[in-house]
Amino acid sequence: YFSAFLVEEYTLARRLRWMLPRGDREKGLSLLEQAADNSIFLEPEATFFLGHIYLHFERKPELALNYLRELYHKYPDNTFYRRLYIRSLYQLDHLQEALPRIAESLDYSDDLNRHDISVMNEELYTIRGLIHYQNQLYDRAQDDFVESVKISETLHPFGERSNLIVSLFHLGEISLQNGRRDEARYFFSRAATANTDHPLVGKSRDMLKKNDLE
Repeated sequence: YFSAFLVEEYTLARRLRWMLPRGDREKGLSLLEQAADNSIFLEPEATFFLGHIYLHFERKPELALNYLRELYHKYPDNTFYRRLYIRSLYQLDHLQEALPRIAESLDYSDDLNRHDISVMNEELYTIRGLIHYQNQLYDRAQDDFVESVKISETLHPFGERSNLIVSLFHLGEISLQNGRRDEARYFFSRAATANTDHPLVGKSRDMLKKNDLE
């Protein structure tokens, strides 16, 4: 699957096609489905790759959801599976299903690896903040984005983290809506200087110019 994906999606990979093993996206997915259905030892890995591929590479979260839901219920201690499942719910706009799953996961056991819990919570606070923001519950959104930023700043390299940029941008928008221009400048400036090609970096720069905050 991945050999075919690289050649089809990336120009550089096409030039290096002769170095890559021959691939077939449909056949790769078919083999993974067979492994997920029939394998005794590799079923979790095959199920994960199907969910991961459909969510991030094929951009078909509706197909990813069942695989990720299965992993979520079978392996509750795996924070990565929890994140992917909730991410797919959010992308599909299943917000009423996502919210209780987020609340449950944020209350999850501290007996697990502290770093894994922090990475999960960072993303879940960001997603819940986005849900509240979309529902115009700006005070709740602000609280969640602030929590996400606090966690991001304990992770490395925090300046390039997608969740940090998303949270900073929306905190800037909320501050601007409430007339807190100095706060808006602070949040947009932090997002605008991130060393990444995240689309909200450019939008943060635009917001600084548009609102005379530079």
